[in-house]
Amino acid sequence: MALFMVSFRSLTNDAITSMSSTLVSRGELVLLVDLRTEGLVGVTGPATVWIGPGTNPRPAPCSIPSCGAHLTGTGVFDVTPTTPPLQGTIDDGRVVVGPGRFVLPYPIGDRVVFLPIRRGRLDLAEVTPAGYLAPSRGGGAITHRDVEAILHPAFQEASMAKVVAVCGVNRTPPMCGCPPGSAGGQLIGLFDVNNDCTITIPEVTTTVNGLMTDDIDIDGDGVLDAVSVGFGLSAVRATFALP
Repeated sequence: MALFMVSFRSLTNDAITSMSSTLVSRGELVLLVDLRTEGLVGVTGPATVWIGPGTNPRPAPCSIPSCGAHLTGTGVFDVTPTTPPLQGTIDDGRVVVGPGRFVLPYPIGDRVVFLPIRRGRLDLAEVTPAGYLAPSRGGGAITHRDVEAILHPAFQEASMAKVVAVCGVNRTPPMCGCPPGSAGGQLIGLFDVNNDCTITIPEVTTTVNGLMTDDIDIDGDGVLDAVSVGFGLSAVRATFALP
């Protein structure tokens, strides 16, 4: 058995990658992987992988002036599994498992939301006892319903926090108090459909649904109802106990 604490290497753009790295180093974004096989290097056979969020990192991640103390390979974490493990194979240090379900922590602004992944798969490369995985990746699908229920409110909250920080509280059209070319002004321009200098959840839904196209039929009824996702990851060794 090998235990890993996984951190994101990349997602969809540099801004998200930078934020995820910050949240990982502060212990606010933790993705744990429990890998069970008969061996690692030079072994071919069955593999079982549980993947999901972790909490309560020890030692404390941050001490002045730096963070990341829990990422040295000796970190201990708490976990409450909510999905069954993925089944697959290992072949000389490469693990491929799925499809199945897991929960993926995802950074939006300075907070983390938890996305239910359907038809999830993991391809873990260069697995060693030290816990380093690279270049590894995962993917699956998020239902349209979950996108609207989880991601859209988080986008709205993060966007309005940025707008208020950059453009102020007392905003009036047409510039809404936003400096030209500022992040707050760009968000207002993208999401504020009725030009009242405020971004609402329905406005986020209208905009995002116009940009994001469902490309997977989850329930087999012939209607596309989910969005495919993918992510890269790397990992260090960690300790946690699955119930």
